[in-house]
Amino acid sequence: MITVLDEGRPYSFSFDEILKYHGPNAPGGVAFAYKLMELSFPLLSPNAPMRRLELEVETSFGGLGVRDSFEMVTRAITRGCYKVDPAFGDEFSDRGFLRGYLFKLTYNKQTLTFILREGIVRDEFITLAKKGSNRSRDESLHFAWLKKDMAERVMQLHCSCVFELIS
Repeated sequence: MITVLDEGRPYSFSFDEILKYHGPNAPGGVAFAYKLMELSFPLLSPNAPMRRLELEVETSFGGLGVRDSFEMVTRAITRGCYKVDPAFGDEFSDRGFLRGYLFKLTYNKQTLTFILREGIVRDEFITLAKKGSNRSRDESLHFAWLKKDMAERVMQLHCSCVFELIS
C-alpha cells in the first residue's frame, strides 16, 4: 500500500485501486508509478508518510497510466504539479530509450531523480508501441497481453529492481 497524508489523515492506495481508477489501458504504467512511489516516498519523507498535496513530478514519460497513478495518490495533475517534458533527461541520452522513463520528484525542498532499469520494458513491447494505430489485429492483441504481462512482472519485483536512483 502507498500511504500519504492529507490534512494529517492517512490515505492508503493499493495497486488494484489505482488500476481501477486508471482503467485497463496501461497497467504497466500504473505498475511503474506504483513502484516509483513505493521506492521514492520513504526516501523523500523517511519519518512519516508524505503529505499528499506537496509532491511535484517532472518526467519525460507521457504515459497515461503513470499520470493517472500520480493524480490519484497525490492530486499532482489537479494541482498543476505534474510536468511532462519529452526533452527532460537529454543529458541521459547515452541510456537510449531509458531516458524516456526518467522521473524527478520534489518534496519538501528535496529532489530525487529516478530512471527505469534496463530490461524492464522488452524490445518487443517498444516495437509494437511505436506502431501505434498501424498494428494488425493480432499485434494489437499481443500488445495488450504484453502490457498486462509487464505489469505483472513489475509488481513481482522489489521497487529498487524497477527504478534506479540517479541523483
